[in-house]
Amino acid sequence: MTDLNELSLKEVSHLIQSGAVQPRELVSDCIARIEMCEEELNAFTTFDPEYVFDQLTEVEKQANKSALFGIPVGIKDIMETAGVRTAMGSSIYRDYVPQRDAVCVSMLKTAGALVAGKTETTEFAYYHPGRTRNPHSPDHTPGGSSMGSAAAVSKMMIPLALGTQTAGSVIRPAAYCGVTGYKASHGSFSLAGVCGFAQSLDTLGFFVRKIEDLTTVRHT
Repeated sequence: MTDLNELSLKEVSHLIQSGAVQPRELVSDCIARIEMCEEELNAFTTFDPEYVFDQLTEVEKQANKSALFGIPVGIKDIMETAGVRTAMGSSIYRDYVPQRDAVCVSMLKTAGALVAGKTETTEFAYYHPGRTRNPHSPDHTPGGSSMGSAAAVSKMMIPLALGTQTAGSVIRPAAYCGVTGYKASHGSFSLAGVCGFAQSLDTLGFFVRKIEDLTTVRHT
């Protein structure tokens, strides 16, 4: 049987919704994949398997199971996450631990999704490069400030990850890493709790593996 981390978001969501798969099985496969590939890829700035399972224990108590129930999600490390270090890709914030979640993170948690970890970004989502390597060609760039999110989805570590775009930081990493990137229309999602770059252009986005996965996220 294919490891669950290799399935698309829509596929694994359907299995969980039908009861054929338990979220704990998916989480275990994703964590195993991260632990196998992370040293080479550097997709995450913060990753703690125990924290992921702690979240899952609480989520399993929920009666309302959305399409994102039990799905581990990568969070670009310019998005505040309560109790989890948010470094903004900068040494200035290396010890910063927010007290609250960014709105986009809170929405995911409300839907029963899990914070799989914080994904690598360029410093303040600008030019200073991050550590992530291209999953298909390690000596080449992964494409932009949402690099860790795109690379983690591409390397089958997680089925979904959040990013942001000011100029090309969703669509370019998606293209370079070979995944599907979605940039929402400007203003359609709140960016409260997300490190800003240019208010008139900043936009939330996300990465999945297949086009049909997009509706699973947007309709949840």
